[in-house]
Amino acid sequence: MTTEVSSHFFLGLPIEFIYQVLDELDILQILYSLCNVCPRLNMIIGTYYRYKTLVTLDLTGNKLGAREAQCLADALKTNTTLTTLYLGSNGIGYRGATYLADALETNKALTTLHLGSNDIGPSGALYLSYALEKNKTLTALHLESNGIGSDGAQHLADELENNKTLTTLDVSSNSIERGAFQIVYGNLLNVTNNGKSCES
Repeated sequence: MTTEVSSHFFLGLPIEFIYQVLDELDILQILYSLCNVCPRLNMIIGTYYRYKTLVTLDLTGNKLGAREAQCLADALKTNTTLTTLYLGSNGIGYRGATYLADALETNKALTTLHLGSNDIGPSGALYLSYALEKNKTLTALHLESNGIGSDGAQHLADELENNKTLTTLDVSSNSIERGAFQIVYGNLLNVTNNGKSCES
């Protein structure tokens, strides 16, 4: 009910007034409070100057969860300036990873994504692997301590064959069997031998 009232409230407000409200909030408050209230507000946030000029965003350890990851993913679909995103230790789980993977399929700006310690598991790794097949800008993906195991590593390895841009993949502390890790590393190196690194 609150969201419904809020969406009607924002329909008649001038954009300049909403920008003034946004000036008083930090980026995390904008994501928590205003994301997906209504399509008009999402459009206004997308044109907000602080949002449009953001290059690096560090949200490490903010306990975002899957819902907030979804809001962030929705914003990433149209953002053209953010190149580095730190989301470690937020408990986004595999659901949050699916939202981010969906955004990575269309995002054309993000080059570095830190998702360590988010308990994405093999299912989250599977969805991220699908994104790696389509994404053409991500060069570094950090997935340490996510419980992806050998199955998740195999999902990533399968899609690395089709990815030409990823140069750094951190899958350390994920209980990956040596054979599975060697496949991931081999596929990462096979894309091109220049400067590739994979951590286990």
